[in-house]
Amino acid sequence: MTQTNDKESTSLQAEESEQSVSKSKAVRRKERYADKHPFFKWFRRVFMFFLMLPLLIFLGFWGAMQFVDFNQYKPAIEKEFFDKTGQQLKIDGSIEVSVIPFVLSAKQVQVKNPEGFEGKPDLAEIKAVEMELSLWDLFIHRRMEVKGLEVEHPTINLITNTEGQTNWQFFQKIAGIGMASIHKKFRPVAYIQPTSNNGKDVANVSQNNHWQLKTLIVQHARINAVNDKAHRSYRLKGFDLMAFDVTPNRLVNLITEFDYSNGQNPAKFHVKLTQKFKINADLSEWQFSDWQGSISMRLPRKMKVPMVQMETSGKLFAWNQVTKQLSVRDATVSSLESYIKLNLTGNYGNLPYVKGSLASENIHLKKWLRHAGIAIPDFVDKNALSQLSLSLNWEQTPEQLMIDKLDMKLDGSEVKGKLFSQRQPNEKVPDIHFDLDVNNLNLKTYVAYKPVQSKAKKAVTSEKTNNSKSATIVESPKKETFLPVGVPVRTLQELHGEGQVRLKNFQSWGLKFDQATLTFSAENGQINLAPLDADLYQGHLSSKLSINVNDKTPVYQWSGKMEQIALKPFLTDGWQYSDLSGELNTWFDFKTEGVNSYLLRQNLNGHIETRATSGNVRGVDLNKLLEGKASGPKDETSYKKLSFEALIRQGVLKFKKCNLASERFSSICIGQLNLAQGTIAAKLFTTYQKPPENLSSLKGIEVPVLLKGPLNQVGWSVDMKRLLNSPGNQQKLLNGLQQLLTK
Repeated sequence: MTQTNDKESTSLQAEESEQSVSKSKAVRRKERYADKHPFFKWFRRVFMFFLMLPLLIFLGFWGAMQFVDFNQYKPAIEKEFFDKTGQQLKIDGSIEVSVIPFVLSAKQVQVKNPEGFEGKPDLAEIKAVEMELSLWDLFIHRRMEVKGLEVEHPTINLITNTEGQTNWQFFQKIAGIGMASIHKKFRPVAYIQPTSNNGKDVANVSQNNHWQLKTLIVQHARINAVNDKAHRSYRLKGFDLMAFDVTPNRLVNLITEFDYSNGQNPAKFHVKLTQKFKINADLSEWQFSDWQGSISMRLPRKMKVPMVQMETSGKLFAWNQVTKQLSVRDATVSSLESYIKLNLTGNYGNLPYVKGSLASENIHLKKWLRHAGIAIPDFVDKNALSQLSLSLNWEQTPEQLMIDKLDMKLDGSEVKGKLFSQRQPNEKVPDIHFDLDVNNLNLKTYVAYKPVQSKAKKAVTSEKTNNSKSATIVESPKKETFLPVGVPVRTLQELHGEGQVRLKNFQSWGLKFDQATLTFSAENGQINLAPLDADLYQGHLSSKLSINVNDKTPVYQWSGKMEQIALKPFLTDGWQYSDLSGELNTWFDFKTEGVNSYLLRQNLNGHIETRATSGNVRGVDLNKLLEGKASGPKDETSYKKLSFEALIRQGVLKFKKCNLASERFSSICIGQLNLAQGTIAAKLFTTYQKPPENLSSLKGIEVPVLLKGPLNQVGWSVDMKRLLNSPGNQQKLLNGLQQLLTK
């Protein structure tokens, strides 16, 4: 049984081996058939040929690149650039090509200025330009496609000349340099398509043209913008830019960093931004959106002002070179709790027009002016210019500016209204028209110190000393206060304008006005405030003020009247004199000149008539003085009427007529008041009509009373010598003595 099974298995193995042998023979027969059949033979050859052809072409292209001197094509490239843009291109460095990656680079490239800008710096100077090209488009589509662009150390000079012409109008044509031949057959590099009129008749680039950059890199760029017409200059330095997959009309991420400065102030800014960026095919429409970043502001080290850090963000910045339109939406700059927001739309060019809105809150103005390098006065009030909030709408053209919906809060004061200015041809200062409401303004807040350094005085020791030396004595600086207007006299001389201002709770030179209305006009150096009316100290002021600024020192003329003024608070606030009370009525005509309160008082000339009723003179009691008693600061002398007429010459008021009448006596006053120094030297000749019983002997006697000293500490005394030496008084005293003896 076992032997039978072994035989069967052996026979099965033999059959299987014979079958495998027959299959292998059949396969070999088929292979030999494929090898011998012409179709399969040529198929393999053609396949290998097309497989090796791109490699051979590439190797041939690579070899050709190694032996071609591309510098020979500089004139052709320069002419092609001129034909397409109308600008002259100069390549001073070498032109090189690398195959892997396929990059064309040019060094020391210059773009010359157009006509009318002779003697100005070249429009552009570039250290190196590298363009990565597409081999696929070059061999398959037979066109030159730029895949990446890198620019190193470019310097661009954007110039606006005195006639308003610019040297950079051609930039939007750059996009057409490599696009005009996209759908044309390849030609040798030296081929130049003819153009007419020296490149001035350049066709517009079609919006359908398409380009794409995998990378766009700008390193260490410098952009200088100079406007000779407006006498302004701006500069971007160390400008770096990086973007990927840049495609026309498509938002891409963009990273920028640069330093900014201008010729108007010494402050410098370092800016870092990330934003969305979009540009159209012909480079005429630029859009930056959703940006965020930081701004560092610093001054030169010698100014010893610390750097300040700010944050910035915004929704949109759009710019169209063809239509010359500009738009900014929700651009903000913030630091700590303060911020500024800007919106604007408009166009520039031959007929520029811009309108927009500005809003800011919690601006510490003095701090920001200091960090910006703008000099400000040394204010007496250290809180001056400490808090500003501002909102307004504006519209502007080169000749006109209109500010509407003005709402400004500064240091507790509030200004609302509108302003319009218009510049006439050949006039430096525009005509100004305004209508403003001002609340809670205190000009004392903006009184500043003006240091006055006295001249050095030299003292020489005795000549007898052999080693005689000169000693310099320098007095300590004195500080004078002044009110900084901030407007140069020359500007006021050329000012033309008119307007009206309504004030509430206004304070000036220490005086408080409940409300005031002034109508302003200015022409040919003559400024008029007429009428200048106000309600103050329970009374009313009706006046007119004119200021002549045709000389270096302004000249003021002020005339008018005040009625029913509460005398005590009026004198206390204006002159720090609180010893006289009553109701004041006065008529005045003043003329003076100066730039601060001291000079205005010192140079004052004019005429004044005053009548005061129902008041008291504090600090003296004439009854006590005549009794031989001392009069204290709390004593008072009542009067029914006080009137005087006076002339003022160089700040000194001299009484022309002066009468004082009370219930018991009447007085005549002579003397003078020095307004600049705030001192009085006067004499009252007092006659008792109704003396007290203990002073009945003085009835009808003229008693001289002296007033002398500063207004806030006037000294009162009876001139006894004059009292006794008067013949009339002596006779009356004798009569009084006789009556006393006969009793």
